[in-house]
Amino acid sequence: MIFASILASGIPLFKMNSNLFSKGFINYPENNNLVIKNSNHETWYFESFDEKKMRGENIQIYVDNDKGDSAYRLRCRSATWSPITGWTFYDGMFLSFLTEKGVPMPNFETKKIEWTPKKIVPWQQDIETENSPVRKILFSELIISSLDENPKTHLLVMKDPRSLSFNELSKVILDYPNQTSLTLAPFRLQYAMAHIELLGSVIITLAALILVARVRFISQGRTVLYILITLVVFYVSQKFFCSIGNRGALNAWVSVACPVVITIAMLALVNLRRS
Repeated sequence: MIFASILASGIPLFKMNSNLFSKGFINYPENNNLVIKNSNHETWYFESFDEKKMRGENIQIYVDNDKGDSAYRLRCRSATWSPITGWTFYDGMFLSFLTEKGVPMPNFETKKIEWTPKKIVPWQQDIETENSPVRKILFSELIISSLDENPKTHLLVMKDPRSLSFNELSKVILDYPNQTSLTLAPFRLQYAMAHIELLGSVIITLAALILVARVRFISQGRTVLYILITLVVFYVSQKFFCSIGNRGALNAWVSVACPVVITIAMLALVNLRRS
């Protein structure tokens, strides 16, 4: 029983400590910069972002068409986010580029982008180059309904996964726009660990109890040896598999389950040898 009791308390401890290694595989920014890239061919750059006020400073937004050519750009001094009204941009300029669809222009009343067809563009003689902006519109305040990227998920991705709650981890995994990005790997790993950690400890403890029940006699020295071997095997295997899963090279659930399976297999082997 001593063997099982120490394992029950030792495995969770090793689980928590083994998470320390994961920090080296993702660089968490120490400044307030924010970069957003989404599936709408948009790239957002914030020189700084105040998460409490949901306000960004010195913003540049690049929007491309499906072919990767520039459609329009937006630069402004500041912008604020609201779940109700979306983004409001202040003190900036809107730069339009010539595309096959035409020239995009913001409508301040409808808050939408309107496209002037290329064949009826009144300034046609001035827009022979598609790589240069053809129109510049200055504004003091602007809302564009299509620029509706919610920054909260991107702000969570900038944080250490170990600092996030279970709900926050779930939100990152479900809402992040690029589901194939390796950026999600540490968050998926931490999410899987939150599910399996307690279950793994219970399973290993039960396996240890079965071992103790079937073995007639285990000396105190061997008991300590079995405890140390079990904890070391679990720690090393978890460190190895989770380091791979943290990089996205192995499925997160497999990475978390493998150390538990290996430890149980080792306990079963000991059981067979002494039975």
